[in-house]
Amino acid sequence: MSILDNNLKVLELRSGLVVANFSSGHSFTFTTGEVLPACSIERCQNLALIASETETRVSTAKVGVGYTDIELSFMMSEAIIKEILRVMLVHDEVDIFIVPLPQLLAMKAYGQGAYWNSGAKAFEFSSVVNDGSYTTEPWSRRFRTIRKVKRTGLEIFPDRFCK
Repeated sequence: MSILDNNLKVLELRSGLVVANFSSGHSFTFTTGEVLPACSIERCQNLALIASETETRVSTAKVGVGYTDIELSFMMSEAIIKEILRVMLVHDEVDIFIVPLPQLLAMKAYGQGAYWNSGAKAFEFSSVVNDGSYTTEPWSRRFRTIRKVKRTGLEIFPDRFCK
């Protein structure tokens, strides 16, 4: 069963697990042959992380030879945070929202605080957790990244995800 909600791609696997592609432009093929479609280009662009690059020039022992190290850091945009809250509130049927690894890492970093601010209105993370228990990371329950079967392959496990 595939469902389309504002470009959120949702698939109920044969096992009964319901997965959604939160923001990836890649489709996911499970070992069962089932395919979770890619998100639209528009959705991917709207939910892109804010990237920050710090460049450091590095010299080698060879005269005139060097390279540039680039340290990347990512932050979540207000659009991402709002969409996280929206899908968690609207999509109780989804067991796992699949996100790219950089987005999951940014979510974890952002979750170190108990509140986020959107204009004048503050939201407590615990208000979006289904069972009402308190957590500073609501996505820790339902947001995951994929686990490939083989490092060089394209198939992913239908029952193994990384948090």
